[in-house]
Amino acid sequence: MNYATYIKNFKNRKIPEAMERLLQLSNNLDNLSEDLCYAGIYFSFVEDSDEYLTLLLGYESQLVESILGIATNGAGDLLAFWVYDDRDLEDAPIVFVGHEGDACVMANNFSELLPLLVSSGDLHPDNIPEHLNEFNEFDGDSILGKITLKMEEDGFYSPGTLQELIERREETKIEQADFATRLGIQLPENPAELMRTAIEAHPNFEEWLNHQISIENPDYFN
Repeated sequence: MNYATYIKNFKNRKIPEAMERLLQLSNNLDNLSEDLCYAGIYFSFVEDSDEYLTLLLGYESQLVESILGIATNGAGDLLAFWVYDDRDLEDAPIVFVGHEGDACVMANNFSELLPLLVSSGDLHPDNIPEHLNEFNEFDGDSILGKITLKMEEDGFYSPGTLQELIERREETKIEQADFATRLGIQLPENPAELMRTAIEAHPNFEEWLNHQISIENPDYFN
């Protein structure tokens, strides 16, 4: 996928400067790397936003004009610009559209998305930490601890020795700091508060989305 193909997702709108920086870092613009895997992050750029949203919803919808896909996370959930009130992309909130029907505002704009991306590693609303270092600490109450213990219980993951896990998290912290510097951003002390502020600044996205779907497809929720 190249740059020209990717920016078609945004329907001739000017993309934010922060997104340009991320694309430049991801790869050269003639051969855009579809997957950004660095500093504990998994972020897969969407080649065709309309097609992906149609796949998530299960039907062709006019919502493709208001929800412009950016990328997916490891679970296949969609991150997108929400251009309600015909907003410019620079001022459009970033929303989460989950593959299980959940949805919410994630960030006030793309510039505020980047600190969440770097500090959390996985852009699912349940995984945004309250404290910057929470994701990198291993104990039973931390995000890393809960994820690791749950995966062990389910038989999906064997983390090796605790020391190996701690060493890997230390490496990730260094990578996070490096990536933030290259993007020209500062990591927030409380990433979750950044997300809460964004949610309060915009209409309830999940309610709006479900309302629009019920108008287009009255039997959708039956």
